[in-house]
Amino acid sequence: MAKSYKDYPFYHGAIASLFKNARILKHESTESEQILWKELKAKRFLGLKFRRQHPIDKFVVDFLCNEYKLIVDVDGGIHNEESVKERDIERENILRELGWGIIRFSNEEIHYNISSVLEKLASFIKNNSSLSNLEREPKGEV
Repeated sequence: MAKSYKDYPFYHGAIASLFKNARILKHESTESEQILWKELKAKRFLGLKFRRQHPIDKFVVDFLCNEYKLIVDVDGGIHNEESVKERDIERENILRELGWGIIRFSNEEIHYNISSVLEKLASFIKNNSSLSNLEREPKGEV
């Protein structure tokens, strides 16, 4: 019997319509999201499995590593607007309550210095071992 999305705990009760929205977002990803995905997909980064445009609760997160309960968000210029900053804080609080760690990068950081982004991400994972339910260091190299 095939499993439904409700059978996976890392969706945290996401509603079905959110999955449709996530599929649309995958096809409309920004250039910065594409650059970062190229580095994260197929376990290329530290041997970790990342998912992109993934539904959690009532949100679609840019990237997710379930193994470390980590969300990686890519922020465009709109995230500098005050109303969006407030929504981002509320969203982060809800996701943290669900047990997720969150790291954010701007489009500019990714676009102009992807190696620094990957170093920061590796350091974040290493220094936040409480994010992981595993008792081990990440595999591979940056």
